[in-house]
Amino acid sequence: MGVYLLSLLLKFLLSQQEFVNWSLEDAIMEQGTVYLRIPAEGEGLVQVVVRGTKREIKARSLLNEDIPTGASIVVDQIGEDGIVVVSPTS
Repeated sequence: MGVYLLSLLLKFLLSQQEFVNWSLEDAIMEQGTVYLRIPAEGEGLVQVVVRGTKREIKARSLLNEDIPTGASIVVDQIGEDGIVVVSPTS
């Protein structure tokens, strides 16, 4: 009985494994909000839901404009340095 319950638990845990792995590419075209202001020529933080989990990701502005904390954004692309490039939504 105990072995059967353990095998059920392990099957459940393994079935949830696909939701743990994610990459920055999964964030492209996702909407989110600015968590830490993005200066015109600097970096800030955005919160974006990726694969069902809210992630905080380093970001910079696509148009080199200041994006304030709390603004709605969309992830446009990923820079060569691994920082997402975002633009405000209207």
